[in-house]
Amino acid sequence: MDMSLSEAAKAVKKTKQTVLNAINAGRLSASKDHQGQWRIDSAELFRVYPVATIEAGKPGRDETIQVDALDGDVRELRARLAASEEVKTILARQVDDLRAERDRWRGQAEQLLLALPGALAPHGQPQAETPPQPPTPEQQPEPVQALLRGPDKPVVASEPETWIEVPDELEKPKKRGWLARWFGSSQDD
Repeated sequence: MDMSLSEAAKAVKKTKQTVLNAINAGRLSASKDHQGQWRIDSAELFRVYPVATIEAGKPGRDETIQVDALDGDVRELRARLAASEEVKTILARQVDDLRAERDRWRGQAEQLLLALPGALAPHGQPQAETPPQPPTPEQQPEPVQALLRGPDKPVVASEPETWIEVPDELEKPKKRGWLARWFGSSQDD
């Protein structure tokens, strides 16, 4: 809690000039507010000057100032404690969310691992390998001739090592130099 110069002097039972001399000497840190008045933090004041004890049986204004200063510090500490508790609950919630997400990703990884052939079974033993199944007729690729045939030619299954005839209509491209290919010009065009 910030105090004015006179409040600080009364709290430590010193004169205002003594407290101001401590500020000017650099032993006590303080700042000026928008009105140009010195504001001194109570913790800083009591660091330099110990708390003035009030004699029993003599209640007065000094006792009120000291209680007000301590009451402000207690309020500030309670606010800091509440803020730190809020941060703690937010972080605990985030940790729980991250754990749930980690478990979800782990489950997906295990499912993908089990889907692989030769993957480990859940108990650590390798799974029995299933032999590859031959493709069904619908899954078999069309012969290459069917891709090259015209609309009037029938599809003819051929031997795997037969050669495919290149139609005469297809002409080999003319060879051009790299400049002609690069810039798109040709001497024959």
